[in-house]
Amino acid sequence: MSFVQTITATIQARKMPVAIRRVRFATGLLRIMVNLFWAVNVPRSAPVHPTMTRTTIWATITLLSIGGYAQDVDARLAIANEIFDGKVKFRIDRDDRLIADLFSEQGLVRQDVAYVEFLSPDSISYSQEEQAVVLKCKTGEAQCIDKEIFKLNAIRHTGRSALPISPEKKNEAIAAIGAVIRAAQEAQVAERTRATMPK
Repeated sequence: MSFVQTITATIQARKMPVAIRRVRFATGLLRIMVNLFWAVNVPRSAPVHPTMTRTTIWATITLLSIGGYAQDVDARLAIANEIFDGKVKFRIDRDDRLIADLFSEQGLVRQDVAYVEFLSPDSISYSQEEQAVVLKCKTGEAQCIDKEIFKLNAIRHTGRSALPISPEKKNEAIAAIGAVIRAAQEAQVAERTRATMPK
């Protein structure tokens, strides 16, 4: 990799959520460690101990699957952002919170923030009256969404978030946001599984 490619990759990495960068770093580090261990400790003609092979394979599969989840979250976010066409922009932050920035012609007007684990992807619906896709909290997680309204300089705690979208795109939008939340929840579970694996 050339110096220019390295700088470009670094700049792009900084735009990703920290949790995803951590997963990708861990996946890359594991690959390097396995390759080094194999090169140094396993002679070409020596039989491989079955237990070591199983442990290495499971650790590799787990970490690679975490990397796959992270890439899936990125892809789903890109689809959702394209559907909302700049009026709403989605991202996942380092604390695994879904952040929806709502824009008008004057700029950023509102920001809705919620931990992905508290959101219910199956409860997403369309409100004809508001002409918006409505996100809701899971049962038992009332008011999991923090809604900051910049014009009023106020933060409100609520159990729903209405994200404006035209009726023609409502089905696409519901599917896309649901996919983002599910992918982020799966990535979170995978990350917790990795964290509890024996060292």
